[in-house]
Amino acid sequence: MKAAPTMALLEKNGIIFSHSRPRVSNDNPYSESFFRTLKYSGDCLYPRDGFNSVEEAEQWVQSFVEHYNEHHRHRGIRMVTPGQRYRCEDAEVLRRRRETMLEARRNHPERWIGDSVLNCTPIGRVWLNPENGQLEEKRLPGAA
Repeated sequence: MKAAPTMALLEKNGIIFSHSRPRVSNDNPYSESFFRTLKYSGDCLYPRDGFNSVEEAEQWVQSFVEHYNEHHRHRGIRMVTPGQRYRCEDAEVLRRRRETMLEARRNHPERWIGDSVLNCTPIGRVWLNPENGQLEEKRLPGAA
C-alpha cells in the first residue's frame, strides 16, 4: 500500500500511527511480542518458506490465534489460557486447580516436598513494557 491509502485505512480503524525507532523493541512491545510468539511458538510453527497466498496466511493466523487463545496455557498468567483470562474464568480455573492439588497432597503426602502447592492466586494487571507508576501496581501484596 502507498502512504495515503495506508493512513486512511489506519484512521478508519482507529489505529494511531507512530514511527518506531529502528531496532528499539520497546517502542511497540505488543506487536514485537506478538511477532516473536508467532515465529517461535512450539505449538504452531511459523512456516519456514512463507505462504503461497494471502488466504493461506490468513487461515494460518486464524488457526494460530484460536490455538493460542484457547489451548496454550501461558506462564505469565498462572498457566491458564488467554481466552480463560479474557472471559474472567481464570479465578475459577485456579481455584479448582488449587483444590485438586490440595486433595492430591492429602491423599498422597509422600509425593510432596514441604507444605506448599503451586501458586494459584489469580494475578492482577500485567504489562509488557510498564510505565513507572505501573511497576508499583504490579508488585504482589506484601512484597518488599
